[in-house]
Amino acid sequence: MALFLLSFLSVMPTKAVVEDKDTVTITLGTDVAGYVDKGELYVEIDRDVLPDGKIFYTGDEIWLHFFYDVAYTNFFGAAGPNGGFQCDAWFYEEPDENGLYNETRFSGMLNGYLDDYDLGLTDFDPYEGNTTQEITITLEEGWHTFTIVAAEYISDNTHTEFHWDWVKDEVSFYVSADSALTEAPAVETSGKKVKFESIAQNSEDMKNGFEWTSMWDVRPVAEPEAYSDLEISTKKLVTKITAYYNTTWQKLNLTDYVWDTGFVDMYSMGYGDVAWFNAAINNSLVQATKGTVPLNLGVNYVVFAVVGFHAYDYAYYYGIPFPTVQFSSVIYKIDVVPGLGPSYGILISVSIFGLVAALGLKRFRK
Repeated sequence: MALFLLSFLSVMPTKAVVEDKDTVTITLGTDVAGYVDKGELYVEIDRDVLPDGKIFYTGDEIWLHFFYDVAYTNFFGAAGPNGGFQCDAWFYEEPDENGLYNETRFSGMLNGYLDDYDLGLTDFDPYEGNTTQEITITLEEGWHTFTIVAAEYISDNTHTEFHWDWVKDEVSFYVSADSALTEAPAVETSGKKVKFESIAQNSEDMKNGFEWTSMWDVRPVAEPEAYSDLEISTKKLVTKITAYYNTTWQKLNLTDYVWDTGFVDMYSMGYGDVAWFNAAINNSLVQATKGTVPLNLGVNYVVFAVVGFHAYDYAYYYGIPFPTVQFSSVIYKIDVVPGLGPSYGILISVSIFGLVAALGLKRFRK
C-alpha cells in the first residue's frame, strides 16, 4: 500500500487579527506498493487507516494509505498491469480469429492533491518499492483534504477507438490547536456553484508556451485565464472560472523499436482529456470542458486537470519515444463567504524541500 506521512510539528491558534501559522512537515513515500489487481481502473483511500473527519492535534502524525489498479507505465517496470509494460502488452498482443483483442487498457497515471497543492506523482515509484521525500507547508487550523485521481486511456477490442476513464477518491481531516476538541466543526453546503470552462489553445499561445518541434517538448499543460483568479472570495450564487490547456490531440500511432514499442511521431500520441472536480465534495468529477460543481460554505478547492501523453525522457534519450501519461493541473481556491469575517481550513502557503523525483541512475532495461 502507498503510505503518505504527515507530521505536525507545531500548531498555534488562528486569530482574527494576527495569523499564527501551523507548520506541517509532510513525508511522502511508498512502503509496500498498493497495487491491487482489479482488472480495471481503480483507486481507494484506506478508511481503516484514516477515516473521514478525524481530528489531529499538535505532534500527531497522519498516515494515508491508498490502493490502486492503474496501467501505470514506467520504462523500468512498475507495480501494475503487466509489470508496468502495459503499452507493450497492448501493442504486441495478437488478435483472435475475429480480429479482436483482449487487451484494451493502454496506459494511465495517478495524481495526488492536498488542498490547493498539486502533489503530482512526485517520488511515488512502484519500481523502486520504497521512496521518500519531504515537503514543508504552512497550514491554518481547520479542514484539509487529500485527493487521489487516476486516468487511463482505454481502447475498444478492435484497438481503433479510444476514450479516457477517470476515478477519484478523497479524505478530509481536521487540524486543531485545542487538544480538548473532540468534534470538528461541520462542513456546510452553501447552495452556491462554480461554473467552469476549459478552452483548448495552441501550445505557443500558452503563458508557459512551447513549440511542437520534438517529442521532448510535447506534454499536457494547464493554465488559468489569469493567475489572479486562483484565489476568489465570493458571495455570488454562481462564480465563473476559465482555464486554458494544450495536450496531445492526434490518433495514437505506435511502432516497434529495438527494445519496446514507441510513438511514430509527436503528432500521433493519442488524444488527451480534461476533467474538473471539487475537492471535499465526493462524486463531483466532471469529465467535460464546461459545466458546474457545487461549493461548500467556506474554502473550496476546485481542480482543473488535463491528461495526455509524453515521450518518456530517459527512454527517448536512447532513441525510444516510450509512451508515458502526465497530468497538468490548475487549482482554484474559492472562499464562499456568508458574511463578514475570516474563513477556516485554508492551505495558505507551500514551500518544497526535495521534490526531485528519485529516478537517479537506474539500470537500463536490456
